[in-house]
Amino acid sequence: MSILRRLWPPTPGAGPMNITRYHLQNFGSHRDTVYEPGDARLCILTGENGTGKSTLVSEALGYALYRDFRGSVNGPVRNGQTDCAVTIELAFNGARYRAIRRRTTKGAGKSSADLQVQMLDGSWMPVASGDKEVPVEVRALLHMDAATFRTSVSLAQNDLKRFVDATAGDRKEILAAIVVDPRFAPAAELASKRARDLDALSAAYRAQIARLETG
Repeated sequence: MSILRRLWPPTPGAGPMNITRYHLQNFGSHRDTVYEPGDARLCILTGENGTGKSTLVSEALGYALYRDFRGSVNGPVRNGQTDCAVTIELAFNGARYRAIRRRTTKGAGKSSADLQVQMLDGSWMPVASGDKEVPVEVRALLHMDAATFRTSVSLAQNDLKRFVDATAGDRKEILAAIVVDPRFAPAAELASKRARDLDALSAAYRAQIARLETG
């Protein structure tokens, strides 16, 4: 893992993350779904409720990268099946990565995961392997945890609906909750205090200048 980071150092701000391919196998309502948004800046998926839009673009993404799934441990497995897998490919900081997460309900049940990076010859080199190890590596690579990723990268349909249905006065608070990283709040409060202090200092200087001019 450490060798890989020296080959492809994930420097913050070097470039955007681009999800290039989704492959869902017996995950949720998806039997075998491949979705490749490519380099599109904006993609809109439409369909009836329950067809798996949010499962594809939100739940599968968090599950593969962070083991982030709001349900039971066997919840991702499609009804009537015993195994599921989600593969996510993404481009980040000049490298192409692939995260694979699997779940089987056979026996006592087992989860497994792998994170790989694509070499120049097209082959995939292991970065991390293990149900718990992959989320740790992804967090280090992307410089964000699952909660931050969920609110800043992957916006759930329910959160968007809550925003649309809210009154104008409530939308600011809701938008902050679903988009802004809560860790930024202390910095925002400090910035506001400094702005108030500067305003007060500026007013004091203006008053002093006015007295000098009239005196």
